[in-house]
Amino acid sequence: MRSTAIAMGKHFGSLGKMYGEYRFSLAPNEQSVWKGFFKGVIVNNFKNYFVYQWHYFLPQAIGFYMLYDWANKANAQSHRKDPADYANDK
Repeated sequence: MRSTAIAMGKHFGSLGKMYGEYRFSLAPNEQSVWKGFFKGVIVNNFKNYFVYQWHYFLPQAIGFYMLYDWANKANAQSHRKDPADYANDK
């Protein structure tokens, strides 16, 4: 059996020191909550959706706008009064 710290009867909290291993951490209350949010989230989302994937949504958006414009014009034209119906009125 090897003579390790656990085998020699030491408790887990008082084990031997490990050399060459470094761990750094920052407490949660010391971290910046909004650090990099505007650059990391908003700018990257804009870049992903509008710059790199414009060919997915732009033709559909143009098509739906043209359909919406045509429907509004057709609705306005169908609800106009016909002047021939009121030709005999005084």
